[in-house]
Amino acid sequence: MENKKKILLVDDDILFRQLMETVLEDDFDISVAENGEEGYKLIQALAPDLILLDIDMPKMDGLEFVKRMSLDSKLKYIPTIVLTGGEDYNPHTNAMFKKEKNVKAFMSKLSSSSDILEKIKEIL
Repeated sequence: MENKKKILLVDDDILFRQLMETVLEDDFDISVAENGEEGYKLIQALAPDLILLDIDMPKMDGLEFVKRMSLDSKLKYIPTIVLTGGEDYNPHTNAMFKKEKNVKAFMSKLSSSSDILEKIKEIL
């Protein structure tokens, strides 16, 4: 059996989760969480190779999520790609996330799925 890299997708947008699962399922082992709190519990259980993370979510937003990860020695090295809808995609938000060492990319959800897939493969 092929040993696929594990990706955790943390996003409250069901349509975006479904799209990303469809795009990634052939190449990766995908797990999903619909809010930051659920995602944070899952990273501890799954130890994913990469996290795709939304910013604006209920229960715990993306920035709090990466800040908590950075405080945990087992989680702080997991590469994370921050994906966001258009309204959150601005230089100020980008700058806040760039301070977090595990954030390897900041992309708009409006990016093509092939661009997102390419970035994942580049980081892994």
